[in-house]
Amino acid sequence: TFSAISHKNPDKVFYQWMLKGSDKDWMPETKTSEANFPNLGPGDYTFILRACNDEHVWSKPVEIHFIITPPFWRTWLFYILVAAFLITSTVVYVKWRERKLLREKAELEEKVIERTHQLQEQKEIVEEQNRHITEGINYARNIQMAILPRAEEFQKSFPEHFILYRPKEIVGGDFYWLFRQGDYVFVAAVDCTGHGVAGAFMSMIGTDLLNQIIIEKQITEPSEILNELNLGVKLAFKQSANEFETPKGMDIALCSINLKNKNINYAGALRPLYIISNGEFKEIEGDKSSISGTSDTSYPYTSNKLKLKKGDCIYLFSDGYADQFGGPKGKKFMTGKLKELLVNNNMLSMEEQRTKILSAHEEWKGDFKQVDDILVMGIRL
Repeated sequence: TFSAISHKNPDKVFYQWMLKGSDKDWMPETKTSEANFPNLGPGDYTFILRACNDEHVWSKPVEIHFIITPPFWRTWLFYILVAAFLITSTVVYVKWRERKLLREKAELEEKVIERTHQLQEQKEIVEEQNRHITEGINYARNIQMAILPRAEEFQKSFPEHFILYRPKEIVGGDFYWLFRQGDYVFVAAVDCTGHGVAGAFMSMIGTDLLNQIIIEKQITEPSEILNELNLGVKLAFKQSANEFETPKGMDIALCSINLKNKNINYAGALRPLYIISNGEFKEIEGDKSSISGTSDTSYPYTSNKLKLKKGDCIYLFSDGYADQFGGPKGKKFMTGKLKELLVNNNMLSMEEQRTKILSAHEEWKGDFKQVDDILVMGIRL
């Protein structure tokens, strides 16, 4: 509040003021003797006031200087302290987080080392078990190869022949069999159910039964041999037939060959006999029933008697060769291509035929895995 004195005319006194630091110019003239500044912020201010009389003569301005200090939370010191606190808190949190992560990393590494050690121990155990299993299977392979007819036996009976035998695994379910008695030679190509160890056990059963039937019982008619073989396999699996999810048995092509007059007596269970004579192909189909150990049905097999001549070729085989996937479209090789392959290469020596057949298989298979045991036998009379 303020007041100015005019003796001549007191009611004609006017005021005008300006607040430096807030106003940019003088306020309008007024008779009011009071100035209000309710919302001034912190700062340095100078209040300037002047008055005039009725003749509009202004007095000399008077000034009042004052300072409004800001609260602590609006000072630079406070801002600096807050910034320092935030920075310090951030650094402390980061350091704490780093230590926590390092501690967790150390714990994790310790667990990884412990787990790795456990896995290494388990790996060594598994490798040791696999080594024993592989050694056992390799030994079983030696036994299986020992049971198969020796090359000398085949060479003595059939000077011109080839055998392409490639099990899918170390041991296989396909096997070939030969027995000679005088001028008669019994030769068979057998495809047992499954491959690997299971197929190898079936091949052992099949070999033993053929030895019993032909060598011990002296049964020489191929159809009767298959009938006895079918009965023998059923007896072998009689106690546990219901335990098998899939049928257990074998497919077979069996020939009795008279080396003197070149007569052949053939019987087959789902396996055919191929004959090539003077470039002419002939297929003798086997009976449409497998040798089964899990079926109660007995099937009467039939014999096929054929008269061949010197130079004719016969072929016995399992289904593994024709069932191999490969080629540009990943399809099976099929028996049609096998027939064509045999006819086109029939004039070559038996060993050259084997090479051609093996090369065709490898080329067709390409990067595909072998799907089954492979057995192809060729004999030139």
